[in-house]
Amino acid sequence: MRKVLLGIFALLIGVCPAVAFAAALSFSPKTVSLREGETVSVALSVSSNAVLNAVSGIVAFPPELLEAVSLPDTSSIVRFWVDKPAFSNSNGEVSFAGIVPNPGFSGRAGEILSVLFRAKKSGSGQLSYLAGTILANDGRATELLSQKETALVVVETGVQTVGVTTPGITSPTHPDKSRWYPTTTATFTWALPPGAIEARTIISENPSAEPMVSYLPPVATKTITGLSDGIQYFGLMLRDEEGWSGIGRFRVNVDTTPPKPFSPGVVSDTSHRKAIASFTTTDAASGISRYDVLVNGVAVTTFQPSESTVTTELPGTHDGPSTLTVIAYDKAGNSTTASATYESFAPEAGAPPVAGISNMPKWFWFTDVVTAVAVYAAFVVFTATLISTLLFCIWFVWHRMHQARRLLLRHLAETDRRLLDVQKGVENEITRLERESKERALTTDEQRTLKQLSMLVENAQHEIHRETEE
Repeated sequence: MRKVLLGIFALLIGVCPAVAFAAALSFSPKTVSLREGETVSVALSVSSNAVLNAVSGIVAFPPELLEAVSLPDTSSIVRFWVDKPAFSNSNGEVSFAGIVPNPGFSGRAGEILSVLFRAKKSGSGQLSYLAGTILANDGRATELLSQKETALVVVETGVQTVGVTTPGITSPTHPDKSRWYPTTTATFTWALPPGAIEARTIISENPSAEPMVSYLPPVATKTITGLSDGIQYFGLMLRDEEGWSGIGRFRVNVDTTPPKPFSPGVVSDTSHRKAIASFTTTDAASGISRYDVLVNGVAVTTFQPSESTVTTELPGTHDGPSTLTVIAYDKAGNSTTASATYESFAPEAGAPPVAGISNMPKWFWFTDVVTAVAVYAAFVVFTATLISTLLFCIWFVWHRMHQARRLLLRHLAETDRRLLDVQKGVENEITRLERESKERALTTDEQRTLKQLSMLVENAQHEIHRETEE
């Protein structure tokens, strides 16, 4: 599907005129520094001085230094994934392709998704974009990409000796120091070097707080419950016979409270036959990530909060009451839903669509057609293969049964021939003995043999007669 999409992009680019817009794919941070075993989140971002509504790319990372762990996209400007984000640690690649619905995006450092990396070994390398596409929201899918930035990766050696190197800390519950999580229980882990005799920890809102809680012997993991909303820092020191190490710190961002309740307002302009909606809310801890806008239960657009109040024209549906639903999400994924009823208007004949998925570029619909054709073709091929396999199995079973029947008939014929030979031999022997009895007295063994053969023939004839009657 990626090849199909890139082919469509190339076709559209070929028929679009040159433009003076500039857009770039970048990384944040520009320099990625961490220790062996630690994790770090790197944001894949897009910047553009023109409104865009589609972006795709392939990112290369050094697989000998880093391994991708997850691809969170909760703060992404992308709302529809044409090619869902995926990574390959063997190839050292991350790929994605998605749509930014109306009103699109313009500005600096719009997050596409984040990549959570774990350091494997010390060394230095580079993050780069092997390929990329940024399409304008101009109805022609004009290519905007003019720059693909890189980022430096530096992985330092992990803890070797206490008293010299600051310990590295990871968290399986809150792995990304830059992201927000809606959970109040956090677990932290670290490596204990040889010779460690004591550990001290602390959890505090003060990023400079000194670890105070002592563990003798030292522990290598700590779980803390009941964390309050906000930013807190876990601190760790280790001691060996040479003294205390530096303080390792791990930032934890907790937000369990949804955005504040709010009420969207809608003004219906009868003279111009349009409805204008406005809404806003706040989130005390992590802040607002996005607003999803639905009309009569159908998603029409998504807004990234760029100002205190969002104002948008609602799409025309029909003359009469409609329901506006706005879902506000904070950066931890908590949400608050608000609704309002308003008087809507049917769109005028020939009027362009106002907002929502109907303003997607033509190639997006073509992609849907290609996908449908591909699914239908796959179904036809699967059905034909299944029927062919069943017919082959039926023929194979019939063929083997036919061969077995012919073999059985040959064996039966051979058996009948041999039985006839035996029968003739028995009858000849009986005839010989009866002839001999007329000429001389038979011995005891000959008399017994004659009697047994006669009984055998008589029983066989009786059995054949019984089976014939049945």
